[in-house]
Amino acid sequence: MGANGAASGLDPYSGRGGVSTVYGTEFTTLLQDGNVKFVRVANPAESSRIPQETRTPGRVYAVVSHKGKLTSIATFDAHGKRKTQIEWHHAHGNLNPHVHDYNNHIAARPETAQETALRQRLERRWKQFKAKGGKP
Repeated sequence: MGANGAASGLDPYSGRGGVSTVYGTEFTTLLQDGNVKFVRVANPAESSRIPQETRTPGRVYAVVSHKGKLTSIATFDAHGKRKTQIEWHHAHGNLNPHVHDYNNHIAARPETAQETALRQRLERRWKQFKAKGGKP
């Protein structure tokens, strides 16, 4: 199982020593719940990062660290491009949690009520999965 890569099928800019990766092999899917995929970077030597695009319109990725901690959420638009990135594992200025809009990652803003509800729902779902013996 995998999730994400690059639409071209190779991702030469992935930061892994210049090694290209085949679409769908950068992330491992741990759990799928509707249009939400809980994923982690496939290579255990890498730190958590966010998928940059998807082939599934409207997809939501919940990113899990190799330690099993849910660290961020990425939402995607109808064209498979990243829309927002919700983070709470670190502060951005005095904002925690905070949201980055895809077209301006440097700036951060507070979560909307809808984004807070999404984050809390996915945190609950991840905890339920682990409590039932799901392996991160």
